[in-house]
Amino acid sequence: VYAGSIERVDFGERKEAKGFCEVNLVSKSKTDHKFIETPARPMIQLDIKLSDDPDLDQTKQIIDKVKSINIKNSILKIKYYLPENIKSNINLRSITRACEDAIYLVAVMPIQNITNRATRTNMNSDMNISQLLKNYFNTKKISPKKQLELINKTLELQDNLENS
Repeated sequence: VYAGSIERVDFGERKEAKGFCEVNLVSKSKTDHKFIETPARPMIQLDIKLSDDPDLDQTKQIIDKVKSINIKNSILKIKYYLPENIKSNINLRSITRACEDAIYLVAVMPIQNITNRATRTNMNSDMNISQLLKNYFNTKKISPKKQLELINKTLELQDNLENS
């Protein structure tokens, strides 16, 4: 019987019970065993979604979350999620001080989804308005039917302007 490690070694094990197996030889052909759980150091991972309100201090949001739970004698990892297009401006020293009751602060990790920028198409001064619009509409994934309708309307407006 393999009981595994009696101590947590990574955050993937943070919710697993740790211990050992007691095996009893009942007879030559029969055994039984039981798992005996042992105390294991707590591993806590905080996942903190920061507000996009610019008036709310990022460091304070993280420290408030740390103070809301018991981190005493734990191994702690903090992952904080930034809103799109907001830069991290945490004070790492203040957060580290707020985590002094933990045995060890493994990481304070910012997580942010990167906004995909539209790819620029090849456009040059030789292109006419129809070609320019077609390139633009293709980047916006507008259907060919709708593109044709919009290009024709634009050409109509341009013609009206030139003839007025």
